Amino acid sequence: VPVKIKNIIIAGLITGFLVCVAGWGIKEASQYPWKITESERDIRNADDRIVLQAEKASVTAEGMRISIQNNSDAEITFGTEYFIQLREDGSWYDIDADTDWTMELMAAEPGRVYEEELDWSSYYGELPPGTYRIVKEYEKAGMESFMFCEFDVSEAENPDMESTDAEGAAAEQNPPGIRTGSEASFL
Repeated sequence: VPVKIKNIIIAGLITGFLVCVAGWGIKEASQYPWKITESERDIRNADDRIVLQAEKASVTAEGMRISIQNNSDAEITFGTEYFIQLREDGSWYDIDADTDWTMELMAAEPGRVYEEELDWSSYYGELPPGTYRIVKEYEKAGMESFMFCEFDVSEAENPDMESTDAEGAAAEQNPPGIRTGSEASFL
């Protein structure tokens, strides 16, 4: 009988361990309409002359207007696909969304700008307040890399709203972040 109880205890411990490991890195907080998983992707832009920017005034919880500037000396290609990551507690999280992309291929010649209106509401829904980034993969001279742009969604999304307090006036002079890589940039 003691061997049987020992086996049951071991099986219970193993099951508990497996349940914990299976959920490792996954968060499903009540403030988010989707599951998020801490990203294991190495998101870096191999060429800082390839810049993804957001038009500050266009950012809403459902989309924004972006531009891709190719300041390099070679053509870049990229698709319509992008993904959104959420920043929480100093880490980037992948948002579990059901996406279905077309297989279009776009190109930007050296010195050219490509512009696009993004509407992610059908994939991600309306984004709750927070810090996010759009990430797009591109290829240049056979090398694949990522370009990205950080942006904030706030409770007060109306960029035309006037503020009467000193903090609001300061925010209008130094608007909150749309950042590409480590530099702030606005269209």
